[in-house]
Amino acid sequence: MKLYDLLELPIFKESKILTPKLERNTEIKSVMVLEALDIEKWSRKNQIILTSFYALKQLSPDEMNTFFEKMVRIGISGIIVKVDRLIKQVPNWFIDLCYQNKIPLIKVGTELNYEQIILAIYQPILNNQSLVLENYYKTRQRLIPLADSLASYQVLVAEFNNITHYPCSLYLASNSTSYKSKDMPEKMVIKERSPYTEEDSEFVKNKYFLYTLESLATNQIYNATRIEFSTNNVNQRNSLLVIHKTQKLSESETMIFENFIDIIQNKLQTEYALKQKEYAHLNNIADAILQYPLLDERELDTLLDEVNLNHYKYYQACAFFTTNLSKMDLYNIRAILQGLKRYSIYSEHHDYMIILFNIESHSDQLDSALIKKKLSKYFQKRSSLSIVISFIKTKNNLQTILDECLQALSFNAKIFINYVFSIERLGIFRYFLSIKDPSTLNKFIPQNLIDLKKDNYDLFKTLKIFFDTNKNYKKAAELLFVHEKTVRYRIKKIQGLLDLDLENQTELINYQISTYLLSMEKNNET
Repeated sequence: MKLYDLLELPIFKESKILTPKLERNTEIKSVMVLEALDIEKWSRKNQIILTSFYALKQLSPDEMNTFFEKMVRIGISGIIVKVDRLIKQVPNWFIDLCYQNKIPLIKVGTELNYEQIILAIYQPILNNQSLVLENYYKTRQRLIPLADSLASYQVLVAEFNNITHYPCSLYLASNSTSYKSKDMPEKMVIKERSPYTEEDSEFVKNKYFLYTLESLATNQIYNATRIEFSTNNVNQRNSLLVIHKTQKLSESETMIFENFIDIIQNKLQTEYALKQKEYAHLNNIADAILQYPLLDERELDTLLDEVNLNHYKYYQACAFFTTNLSKMDLYNIRAILQGLKRYSIYSEHHDYMIILFNIESHSDQLDSALIKKKLSKYFQKRSSLSIVISFIKTKNNLQTILDECLQALSFNAKIFINYVFSIERLGIFRYFLSIKDPSTLNKFIPQNLIDLKKDNYDLFKTLKIFFDTNKNYKKAAELLFVHEKTVRYRIKKIQGLLDLDLENQTELINYQISTYLLSMEKNNET
């Protein structure tokens, strides 16, 4: 039985101060007695009320019934009534109320003082908590060698199993791997699942869930507890599954598992800190290789050797903007791209990522079709995502690779070429990558198209999207959020204003490229 803030109950406060001297005082304030009716706002389930009957005798029958109704609604475990010199017996009507409401009644005599009663109630609780703490520190001492070791997670699980004899399975979300003890049953399915109550997990910081599991291999039923690690990272859903013979874990047992989870959490945090340190170090090296043209050949070789990127003569990179990408998507995209080649290093910044590969020959270059296939779900999810593939480089011109990739990505954001494209295959568009001010190209653009953009931007935008969708009226209408007939009407009007023949390929190419160039100018202005 658990007690919560017993001394905070107003009725208990009133009873507790009724010393023998005060019990003979008949001038007790009625408002202090009526505070008993406020029990609902002070009490919680599984408490015991300790009182002198003297503190209750001034309540009317209706008030007493209300008092009992509130005790039942709250879930009071029992009431201890201390008789005194003036009231030596608990009245039958009070006993009947306790019986009717199924609230255990304990009567104590005048020979017991309040200190003895409180001690009798709290001593087992204090002893139990002392036992819990003792078990906690004993287990802690046995587990300290595990915490200080460099053992793998599998070894930690095995050692913990040897110490506690509990079959268990540790799941780590960071590598999506389970580490099982040798006696952990296989092929189990969940039959029932429920969270531990607040009382059952009073002294723990992790989340406990009671499971009923069934083995598909033996049809045997197991009691189990799944413990979800408390963490601020929503992506890290680490957990420990424990098989036990009892219905649920006791407080002493939960302390053992809290200890083990602390060890795992500390190991995870240490590994994370080391990875962050290594990441920062490698990112700095990648930046030095890609962004500092003053490196001499010896310094460059030293850096390439340090990151294991000095095996072959040739280098190639791919890059993409990271804006609006979640951490998980960013991690997955990088992992997929790095998995394409054996040797690679990446540099990550607040709005882009570039991955540099060391490749054996021109035939070993990155395959844009393969990248597009592997990342198809991410392109569907993020329409703004695109991957650019650089020229093949040698050490002598390695420092030009970053600028070329960023320029190509910016160009593709203005004039969409493809989700995955190679700078080498941009053709004539490569000329525009080096142009700082696209407005300087206006002298090559038909004046009537410039006037259309200036005087009627909605028509110009319609023409741009019409070209973007390969002259598909339906798709253009969807992007413009208008009816297909509206797009057809606008294109017909545009043809009249520009004297444009869409069947004339020379005119079509001229106006299509000019439209793209004017769009670049607008994007730069904004």
